[in-house]
Amino acid sequence: MIVTDPVAEIFISYDRQDAGGWTTMLYDKLTQQFGEDLVFRDRQSILSGTRWSNEIERNVRGCRAFILTIGPDWRGERVMSALQREDNWVRREVELALEADKHVFPVRRIRGQVTFFIILYQLYFSHA
Repeated sequence: MIVTDPVAEIFISYDRQDAGGWTTMLYDKLTQQFGEDLVFRDRQSILSGTRWSNEIERNVRGCRAFILTIGPDWRGERVMSALQREDNWVRREVELALEADKHVFPVRRIRGQVTFFIILYQLYFSHA
């Protein structure tokens, strides 16, 4: 029998060049609220030696809430052209989340947005 680690309930998807820095703050705030085991961010959650693409797919398919971070350059040409490519990981993660019928929460870096997500998540999933 193969035993796999449980998946996190909250998956954070981000473009490293556009929103990578503040997703660390987002991850820290969410782990303070919910615990490290319930929040997935690739740099903190994937152990070395683990097949990265498999872990991304497993955690997107297994999460309850998918956070799509939107950085300041989201509408800029670099991000928009990157999202057009089929090999772009943010695009692939979003496609996986939509295929798996996940709750997708777009989050921009706006004061209070993280707090709003926490409240919304608690209200929605405490009754699910």
